[in-house]
Amino acid sequence: MHHYWTYGLLALAAVCLASTRALAQQSPTGKFEVTGSLLAMPKVSAGGTFDPSLADTPPGQPTWMSYSAVDPSPRWPKKNTGTITTRIARSDDGGSTWNDIGLQINGLKEVQGGSSGGSWSNEVSSLVFDPVAPPEARWKLFWHHYLSRGNDRQFQNGWIAYKHAAMPAGLASAREVKLFGAMAYNHDNDKPDSPNGSPVDGPPAVDVTKLDTGLSRCVVLTEPGAMATPGGLYMSIDCFLPKVSNVIGLLGIGLFGVKDQVILLKCAAPCHPAQQASWKYIGTVLNPDDSDFYGYNSLSGTDLFSANGRTYLLASPVSNKPVGNSYNGCDLFRFKDLDAGTLEQTGGHPTRLMKIHGDPDTFNGACTYQASAPKVGFLYGQITFAASPIFHIYATGPVQLPQ
Repeated sequence: MHHYWTYGLLALAAVCLASTRALAQQSPTGKFEVTGSLLAMPKVSAGGTFDPSLADTPPGQPTWMSYSAVDPSPRWPKKNTGTITTRIARSDDGGSTWNDIGLQINGLKEVQGGSSGGSWSNEVSSLVFDPVAPPEARWKLFWHHYLSRGNDRQFQNGWIAYKHAAMPAGLASAREVKLFGAMAYNHDNDKPDSPNGSPVDGPPAVDVTKLDTGLSRCVVLTEPGAMATPGGLYMSIDCFLPKVSNVIGLLGIGLFGVKDQVILLKCAAPCHPAQQASWKYIGTVLNPDDSDFYGYNSLSGTDLFSANGRTYLLASPVSNKPVGNSYNGCDLFRFKDLDAGTLEQTGGHPTRLMKIHGDPDTFNGACTYQASAPKVGFLYGQITFAASPIFHIYATGPVQLPQ
């Protein structure tokens, strides 16, 4: 789920982080616009479901999706009202209908400490089928694992996590790897007896700030979107930087704020994700200038997919409508050169090929798509504030991608 709550960062700053049908029409700019309808899902949580991620599976095989389930904290329901766990659903008809497999893939750990209890939530998962990996590691899951206290998301107490298994259900018992850390990471979480009660000991396996000098001031990483190819595993991910790029800006994040950019990383085949040397920084694919060009606060919550021999990037525009730092659907872009990290451009900015959006006056996005599940089309989360539960997953149904 995009982080529409207000989060604490370094204790200084806030970071914002039924059946299907499709309605496509030509917009005044000549770009295609697509909307969706509610996806029939089993009820697995009090708050609803969000943040779908489709895995690219071989033809004729079941379709798999990881997603978030939202619930009040079991121990502190009035303090942490929106804890998040990861679940997996399966479709045997190309995405028309879905069944939850009945397992929490990433459960909740709750810890005492401070004036309010803490909940270690698991959010924004990305499910990947990697056909060139060893059989025991062909199913991979990446997500953001972090601590929240009293609905304050403490990203300094968190990391990008990873696990693998031979089959999707095996991810429930697979060992979590503390994969990526950034500049804000609190090393107190390396210790099992820390006040935060970190669910995974030790430091992150990969310090992303050391992959390239351009990432040295990356404060927080979130919203991973991964894709496997014969050449390796690619990941688009949000990197938050201080708006002022000097020591004053770094120390004064609470005053000057942060800016969001989307970077692209690669782990070449055979990919060993938990090794620092495995990862290469390809480049920044979306930056604040691109957001300004389209009139957005930022572009966030990305996902990668391939179709018809081309690779695409989905990104959610962020604005202050209907509430501060809301997702407003998704924009579709296409790579000109994946290994160079360059998107097709018009006038010096990425070319927007299509818009996917939810109902008016809702928070809707981020999106996922796989050509191996044509019946479901694009999936996205939608928050309808007047409804109960407020979190839902929507689907467009079959959609033809722009040529």
